[in-house]
Parts: sequence; structure tokens; C-alpha cells
Amino acid sequence: MSSQPWSEKYRPATLEDTIQDPHKLLLLTEYCTRREIPHLLLVGPPGTGKTSASLALAMRANPDPEMHMHLNASDDRGVECVRTRIQHHCRRQCVGAQKIIVLDEAEAMTATAQHALKPFLDDSLSTAFILTCNDDSQLILCLRSRLCVVRFSALSVQDVVTTLRRIATAEGLRHSSTGLRTIAEDTRGDLRSAINLMQAVSTEHSRITVGNVMRHSGLDVSRIVRDLVTAARKVDLTQMYHHLASARSHGYSDSDVLRSIEDGIKIPRGVYDMLWSEKYRPKSQEQIVGQNSFRALLRNCHHGLPNLLLYGPSGTGKSSSVNVLVHTLYGHNTRGNILRINASDSRGIGSIRDVISEFTRTGNAISLGASRVKLVILEEADSLTLDAQCCLRRIMELNCTSARFCLVCNFADKLLPAIRSRCSNFRFSPLSHADIISHLTSVALAENVPASGAALASIVHCAHGDLRCAINQLQTVASLDTPQIGPEHVAAAAAVPEQSFVDNLRVCRAKSFRETCDYLLDATAQCRMTSATLLRALYDGLRDDLSPEQLAHLADLQVVASMDHDSELFAIAAAAITQMPPRIAR
Repeated sequence: MSSQPWSEKYRPATLEDTIQDPHKLLLLTEYCTRREIPHLLLVGPPGTGKTSASLALAMRANPDPEMHMHLNASDDRGVECVRTRIQHHCRRQCVGAQKIIVLDEAEAMTATAQHALKPFLDDSLSTAFILTCNDDSQLILCLRSRLCVVRFSALSVQDVVTTLRRIATAEGLRHSSTGLRTIAEDTRGDLRSAINLMQAVSTEHSRITVGNVMRHSGLDVSRIVRDLVTAARKVDLTQMYHHLASARSHGYSDSDVLRSIEDGIKIPRGVYDMLWSEKYRPKSQEQIVGQNSFRALLRNCHHGLPNLLLYGPSGTGKSSSVNVLVHTLYGHNTRGNILRINASDSRGIGSIRDVISEFTRTGNAISLGASRVKLVILEEADSLTLDAQCCLRRIMELNCTSARFCLVCNFADKLLPAIRSRCSNFRFSPLSHADIISHLTSVALAENVPASGAALASIVHCAHGDLRCAINQLQTVASLDTPQIGPEHVAAAAAVPEQSFVDNLRVCRAKSFRETCDYLLDATAQCRMTSATLLRALYDGLRDDLSPEQLAHLADLQVVASMDHDSELFAIAAAAITQMPPRIAR
């Protein structure tokens, strides 16, 4: 299997292979035939063939590559590029054909650079400009008015399936039509993203089927769809929203709540030599808990590695999995082959352009399939500025044969679609209770922690799928001077309510608003409970009593909780509890 990303390996080289719309194809072909290409603006979402079409059009119009200039505004976005490089190319002599300047991601140009480009569009009769962008609203009006706009739409499902089938056949990959269609529907017309997804699934499974694609995504899609359909039949918009939020929670859980729990754990200094979460960090793919899709990639990474995007809530194994990947590929030979950057420290365009570019230009790389590659690891990638992301997108494109990029973040939707579509996406979902219980049991046995099964279950319940948080809580309660650790010790250490608190919430439903509000204030102060923890207790303890309207009301409370106005929040929560209808007998 080739180590080159399939999206680059099978990039179309001709207009006929790039453009599916016969009207657009006829129009651009006619321009080439007459050798009078106007200044063009190709607009559309990522993965629709804009760059491929512009390069194919340039080669069709003038076969001499010396007469082409390909720039990316993410690299050359200032006025100096316009005044020097573009001006120099426009002044070159060319007989019998036009010179071509392709400017990718034109919306990244500064306003000053866009104004400086206008005179060249007006005066350079022998030079044709082809600009591409995702959003033409970022271009100044007087520049757009000088360009013939050709809009690229998201590809149809059938067009994507046809291309995927051709690539799968060329790679000798077994596939089903429904499996390819599932990929096409999931990527919503982004061909590059679809190709990357198929390549990622192929590293885990020998055949592309619906089940394998779904397993790779890590979502119980059938359950979610079933719940959505049930709510839709009842025309229950609140429940539909609730189920959609539930689906999203597989990849984007309540990270703020998890972070507050993790930050609230105070481990006494000098009690332990090291954190257990570091001591028991996985060293091989067999030790990774859950995340079967990425474990399958690790087993086959020597045959070919695409660019990777690992995203999901905290404590699900993203950084640990990256460490295992590095060890699998390089062993102890990491010097000069690995560049690890934390975007929270180096989030600007300068760090991306200088540090990564310098790293990818130097030697030292490992053999991976037919080529030699380095690995750039960018943690907390969702902290990158927009300019830095535009620059990163271009660097990924230029170094596709010499380097691989591994991006790690909590929120994938904060990254540019153009970056996400260039990576194989791996969603790290919150770990199951069974997986965390099994791992905690082995840690407790290794450290001789006298924790009961109920105590471990309480830790798992508090962690909400965050294994690191669960291990830290186990280490915290292990420091207690007690012969047997029970659920009450876990509740005290994690500052979460005991079951008696939840039971009293039910009793409060029969009391007045003032009595309920006073109880919440006193109980939460005694338990050192945050507003976010209160909301979690409300949901976990009373969810069987909640109507669709109250589920929506709890969503509003999350907004209030983020403002940290606890007294106002408790008043609203008290009102919600006292207004709950009686429990329906089941």
C-alpha cells in the first residue's frame, strides 16, 4: 500500500477528470481553445476541485511550466508579494500564449495586497490570473468585479462514489457500494475528505462496508438515528435537539465540567513519586484503552500513514496514542524526525511558518513504504489563530511527500474545513464504563489500593468517560487513611454529591421555592459543589422525571453556569425542581 496520501496520489491532472459539470467544462475548454482566458475566480467549499482545476487549466492554456506561477495567499498574503513576484512574472516575455498566475486561498490576502493587485488585472493583457477561494465575500468588491466567477458546488454523492470506486479498484481494495455511499454521504460533497476517510478505513479493515465505516467513526449511529426518527414522528423538536446533542457528546462531551473536576483534584505533595496517570500511560497499542479504530491504524502504520486529526474530549487517550504511534514508527530514533508543538504556546503564524518549514526542509527521516517522512505533532491545534491555520494548510500541501502531520485537539469544528479534509479524522469518544472499570481494577491491584467495587463504580460515574480523571481520583482516595475505600470517600474527594443529596432533591419537589433554594445553597456549600456539578447531579439523578421542556431548560442553565453566578443558578434550579410534575409510574 502506498505511503502517499491517496488524495494527492489520485489528484486529477486534466480538466475532464476534475470538473463534473459539463457546462463549466465546456466554458473553460472554450477559453483554452481561443487562448483568451479571462481573469477567473473559482469559488466553492473545500474538496471540490478548485486547485486541481486551476492547475489543469493553466497547463491546458500554456504547456510551458516556466510560464506558470502558483502562489498561495496563506504564504504570500502581503503587498510585497504583489509588487515583486507577481510584477516580475507579468513583465516576462511570452510568445503565442498567455502567462498564468494561480493564486490559491485568495481570501487570505490583506486588503492592501488586494488593492495592489487591481492594476495588474487591468494592465497585464498577456497574463491571466486564476484566483481560488472558499468564501469570496472576503475579497474587496472592486477586485471581485474584475474577475469572472466560476462557482464550484459540493460534489454529488454519485460523483464521489464513482471516484471512490475507481481509487478502491486501483488499490485492490474490496468494497461494497453501500460502504462507498456511506463515506460519500458522511463527507457531504468533499471529495478530498472522502478519499482520506476511505484510506483511513482501509488501514483498519480489508473491506469497505457500511459497518466498517460506522465502526471507524466510533458512533452508535443506528441508535441515534432510531431516536431521531421516533422524535420526528412525534414532531417533538425538543427531543430531536436532545438526541442530536447526545450524538455530539460522543465526540464533544462536557469538557468544561470534566476540566473543573480534574482541576479540583488536589494530590498531596510528596505522597507519591509520580502521577499514576503518567506511570500507567500506555506504551504499546495493546495497552491503549478503547479507540479500536486508531489501534487498527497503529497495526498498519508502517504500510502507509496519512495526515491525522485526533479529536475528542479530555482523558480519552489522544496524546497517549500519539506517543505510541511515535514509538511504533521511530522507536528510540526520534531525534530530528519528530517535531512536537503545543499550539497554546506557539499559536501564531510566525511559529507555524518558521519552525515547521525549517523542520520539514532538513534531512533525517524514516522509510515509510516507498518514501521517507518526518512527523509533525501539533497538540491543542484548535488554539491556532486563523492566519496560522491558513499557513498550516499550505505547509501540509507542500510537504505531503516528505512529512506527515498529526493534529490533536478537543474541538475539530474550530479547525478550517480545508485542514480537516486533508486529514484522516479519528474521533476519540468518552470511554465506556466497562473499559474504565477494567483499567482501574488493574491499577488498584498493582498499587494495593483497598477500593471496593462500589468505590470504583463511583469513580467511573464521576469521570464521565475521562480515564485520566478516573486514575487521578483513584490516586487521591488511595491517600486516605482508611482500611476500605467506599463510595462516600470518592464523593468527598471528588466534591460530588452523595446519593442522599439526590434523594433529597426528590423530597424538595414537595417544598416551597424558598426552602428548596436554601437547601441547595447549604448542601452545595457543604459539599464544595460547583454549579456545573449541580447540573450534572440534577440530570443524573432526576433524568427519568424530566420532560422535554425541562431538558431544554437545563440547556439554558448550562449557559448560566458558564457565567459562574452560583446564587442565580441555584435559584433557577430550585424553581425547576419545585415545578417538576409527579413521577410517572412505569
